[in-house]
Amino acid sequence: GIPFWSFDFAGFNGDIPTAELFIRSAEMATFCPIMQYHAESKAEFNQDRTPWNIASRTGDDSVIPIYRHFANVRMNILPYIYNESLKCVETGLPMMRALLLDYKEDPRVSDMYDQYLFGEAMLIAPVIEDGVRSREVYLPEGTWYDFWNGTRVSGPTLRKCKADKEEIPVFVRGGKAVLCNVDATLKLGSWVGNTVEEYDTPLLKVYLDGDFTEEIT
Repeated sequence: GIPFWSFDFAGFNGDIPTAELFIRSAEMATFCPIMQYHAESKAEFNQDRTPWNIASRTGDDSVIPIYRHFANVRMNILPYIYNESLKCVETGLPMMRALLLDYKEDPRVSDMYDQYLFGEAMLIAPVIEDGVRSREVYLPEGTWYDFWNGTRVSGPTLRKCKADKEEIPVFVRGGKAVLCNVDATLKLGSWVGNTVEEYDTPLLKVYLDGDFTEEIT
């Protein structure tokens, strides 16, 4: 019954996580109703979950550019999040929800805990362990598209997806549209402003049930 749920990604209390788990947590938070880091420091070392503190304390400078990319992706999909928020208010359905809510007749999703739907269109499969560079993703009945490259997949299927440190598997249901706010490059991860009222170059990505995706500016 709570449509807007989130968490302090990378943890709130205790020492910082590894650089990789910080990145993985930020990737997942990009596709949650609220994306925020917040922590308290009560020990000898700074425990803030800022990307610059994680980079400084772990010595892994890749944290900052990867975090920057996903923070930008978050702003790119803000129009989609805004529209899905309106649906949540109107229907009472949570924006982030278990696959079982939408696929009640599919026994394979009844106890699935490590994938979820983000709004009506997106399926998110976060990586939750250090050192993992691929993971299996279950796609229910229907047509699905890889959010990052548009590859078409027919469900139901269990698919092994590449997931390097800077990647998170995200799929979009066929027949849905994802409105993004991007710059002139039309690329996800491009820098834009922080308001839904001043789109620089709106991009409507329509995921069709055919053999291709369509981009409409």
